[in-house]
Amino acid sequence: MTVDEIKAASPGSISIGPFGSRMKSDRYVASGVPVIRGQNISDNRALKGEFVFVSEQTADELRSSVVFPGDLVFPHRGAIGEAAIVPGDEFDRYILSTSLMKLTCDRRLADPRFVFYFFRSQLGRDELLKYASTVGTPGIGQPLASLRSVRLLLPPLHEQRAIARVLGALDDKIEANERARRSGVEYLQTLFRELSAPTLAQVAEGDPLPPGWCLARLESVVSVLETGSRPRGGVARYSDGVPSLGAESVLGLAEYDFAKTKYVPVPYFNEMRRGIVQDRDVLLYKDGGRPGEFEPHVSLLGEGFPFTTFCINEHVYRLRAAAPISQEFLFFWLSSNPVLEEMRRRGTGVAIPGLNSRAVKDLPIAVPPNSVIDGFSEVAAPLVSLALRSSRESRTLAQLRDALLPKLLLAELRVRDAESLVEETV
Repeated sequence: MTVDEIKAASPGSISIGPFGSRMKSDRYVASGVPVIRGQNISDNRALKGEFVFVSEQTADELRSSVVFPGDLVFPHRGAIGEAAIVPGDEFDRYILSTSLMKLTCDRRLADPRFVFYFFRSQLGRDELLKYASTVGTPGIGQPLASLRSVRLLLPPLHEQRAIARVLGALDDKIEANERARRSGVEYLQTLFRELSAPTLAQVAEGDPLPPGWCLARLESVVSVLETGSRPRGGVARYSDGVPSLGAESVLGLAEYDFAKTKYVPVPYFNEMRRGIVQDRDVLLYKDGGRPGEFEPHVSLLGEGFPFTTFCINEHVYRLRAAAPISQEFLFFWLSSNPVLEEMRRRGTGVAIPGLNSRAVKDLPIAVPPNSVIDGFSEVAAPLVSLALRSSRESRTLAQLRDALLPKLLLAELRVRDAESLVEETV
């Protein structure tokens, strides 16, 4: 059937986000109706990242662009081929950004969860991509007409629901893992602030530190501070090899976007003398962004996540702490707001915004007594391991989901057999 044949009978069941002139940033407010933007579409069922908001009045004014739980969302500009389903857990309605379009399904014909998984399959992606133009910014010409004409494989409704239930069980576990990771990170951020809030403020203001604390330069508490490299001519022509992380992959503790993975050839990697990532390395965004604006990011990765063997390019720093500082303490110090603000100050005002090695080495760090470091690390180490394990397991579950998806859609695998595989895994 076509998308036009499975849309709901209600007005605006297929519609597009508001024109840019009606959705300018000056309409954003602190809270209200969240705006779904292209950057909120993830590689699983959940939306990701931070939301911006518009007022209830603005959402009412732009009601043709409002979406509700179970609606499907697609970029018509930018990340063509992606798809999202509107969740029903936190907000009762959302609104589209200017680069998105939506579909409300007739639930007598099509289960929205099944349609979502269809569009996440290569079959669905290909249907969307065949209408895309790659000249300039990728986009779909006549987006609504193109979406209406998309053809999809539609088994009987009970079979749609069964397939969605099997794949949804994997996404349920992935989302539970993400909640566990985020909760652990938030707890450690709170604990670190309570531990060092006075010293963070004192370092920022240049005030004396509490007894037993000493102010040092970052250079004095790290044993490794280096960047990586990549082959002459870049990595765009390589589709396999050893994963190489760039600045866009420095996201946070146990966070990684596999859609942005790039590679260096194995022979090149074997010749590398720096930039090979070790377990629980702290990675720091080195340079990039718009002129006059620098936004630092810090990651901590390891224990097989996102890969067992990988490296960094020349736009990322790799840091190892020297005793008595632990990797966990180093990560949360560099991730603290005063230190991030100091990095913004040092990294802005140059032609290519970023931090040279001298700027990183000169960053201040308040070194606490060993007992404080040991106490924090004793709590942080197992929670960091839990976050890394959760993310690693989610990657395995996502790979299983993506392997089952086309086989179920093409009836190459029975739902009963897929259920058994999922039960063994989850």
